Amino acid sequence: MPETKKKYMQDKQTPADSSQKKIFDICVFGASGFTGTLVAEYLAQHPDIKNIKWAIAGRNKQKLEFLRDRLQQKGFSVPETIIADVGDYQSLADMSAKSKVLITTVGPYTRYGQPVVKACIENKSDYVDLVGEPNFVDDIRYHYQQQALEARVKIINACGFDSIPHDLGVLFTVNALKEKFPEAQRKYLQIECEGYVSSNARFSGGTWHSAITAMSTLLQHRRDKLAWKKEGYQGKENMTYGRKVSRGIPGVSYKRKFSAWAMPMPTVDPEIVLRSAQLRDDYGLRFRYQHYVLLEKFWMMPALALGAMGVFILAQFWQGREWLGRVISPGEGPDEQRRAQSWFKVNFKARANDTKLCTQVSGGDPGYSETSKMLAESALCLALQREQTPARFGISTSAAAIGEVLIERLQKAGIKFEVID
Repeated sequence: MPETKKKYMQDKQTPADSSQKKIFDICVFGASGFTGTLVAEYLAQHPDIKNIKWAIAGRNKQKLEFLRDRLQQKGFSVPETIIADVGDYQSLADMSAKSKVLITTVGPYTRYGQPVVKACIENKSDYVDLVGEPNFVDDIRYHYQQQALEARVKIINACGFDSIPHDLGVLFTVNALKEKFPEAQRKYLQIECEGYVSSNARFSGGTWHSAITAMSTLLQHRRDKLAWKKEGYQGKENMTYGRKVSRGIPGVSYKRKFSAWAMPMPTVDPEIVLRSAQLRDDYGLRFRYQHYVLLEKFWMMPALALGAMGVFILAQFWQGREWLGRVISPGEGPDEQRRAQSWFKVNFKARANDTKLCTQVSGGDPGYSETSKMLAESALCLALQREQTPARFGISTSAAAIGEVLIERLQKAGIKFEVID
């Protein structure tokens, strides 16, 4: 690792900037949107809210005031309001300058996210989002990693269902597996892990539009990555020398344990898990991960693949993107009754040497009720317990930059992490 980057990965942790006065501990940007409102409502009634000062932000003053008044009428904590717009960089800079931790739910992130990241780094504010777009994560790592390291801030992507159950689930699994070995052997382990996702939830318009944007920019993003490699950038600048982190070999198979078919799942989740394994040298000398979705019927696999292929093709043309965008509007999402009936499970199978272990992370509605919980608890960790989190800065992940502290918070909030076999 180059010395300029190594010096920012010290064991001793310091505040982002002790000389800068932050007015708010947490600010929720995009609070008037579907997911942003759920995050604000979760924070407003959280037991720890009495220990912080917080704000909601967005471009529509009337919508923010309506949300603030509704929270007040319910007897919840009342936030202050900030007017900020992704099209006005100065407003983003002013918002981040006032905020110790910024939560942003404004997507698609590929289209709107980079100015927010830039403002947080320049104003030394920690940042959490719920991005599910792999190209955005790669882009900001390439463009802003060095600046974020120098500013000693934590820019943490994918703090919703993408990808906290998977990222922290693997961390929980690795820690449980290591307990079966003497301490002297743990850093030399060769760990193989697989994740299996199942859920009955529906997605919202925001998720749909983020997926369209990610697919429409995928080919350009691949060209960008080839150009970065020609420059010598590999994206593994924090990885300890001698370790190897890789994907498992994908394949379709029937899993009797789950009574379902397992199909490789090309989402941001395995990218986040592997990035955590690069950043944390306690994942063993060799670490391999593969990610699957569980489907009850065999015919669901080709149907899902053909559907995704159709959306990808349409997303390459502006006429197709416009048509797809009209299927669900960005502000739409499942109602409270539907969310109450939704659930998710992520099962993990891991092994090191001849030792095997199975774990499970489970909870309620993954896309919204639990995502708002995960995002809010991530921000609360950084606002209230930053000194207890790992001393890792830059463009990072929940497992690498927050870790076990967040697992404890989520367990208290009702999300289960358990060893099942």
